[in-house]
Amino acid sequence: MAGESSQGSGLFYEDPNTPDTWIKVAGVVSIDGPTGSSSELDASDLDSTAREYVPALPDEGSVSLEMNLLHGNATQEFMQDAKIARTTHNWRIRQKVDPDKGITFAGYVSEFSFAAGTDAIKKISATLRVTEAVSRYDLTPDP
Repeated sequence: MAGESSQGSGLFYEDPNTPDTWIKVAGVVSIDGPTGSSSELDASDLDSTAREYVPALPDEGSVSLEMNLLHGNATQEFMQDAKIARTTHNWRIRQKVDPDKGITFAGYVSEFSFAAGTDAIKKISATLRVTEAVSRYDLTPDP
């Protein structure tokens, strides 16, 4: 089975002034995450014949982004302002394979930094810290 192109995927945030209105973040080059994991709890007791484990609460991790810097872009400024204000927002990652489906989560911008170099495009690195459970969304109309 061949791989699939990422073109058309995207990161969106919910407009804090207009609920259920999603705005695409411009200039995104790559999205990595959420990086969530669960630790384990030892459930062994004196009657156990081997260690017994159960999953602990999941830590949904973070989402790392790389973006091309677009001076004056409102969506990139929103992210920088959210980091400065330390505010949590709702986010969506849409996959190209089905634009009506993806994942949604709440999180805050924990990192927002600029990079520039010789013979290079100016970049932004950003990290979203996921603050609650990640869930799938499906906007496909019911038949």
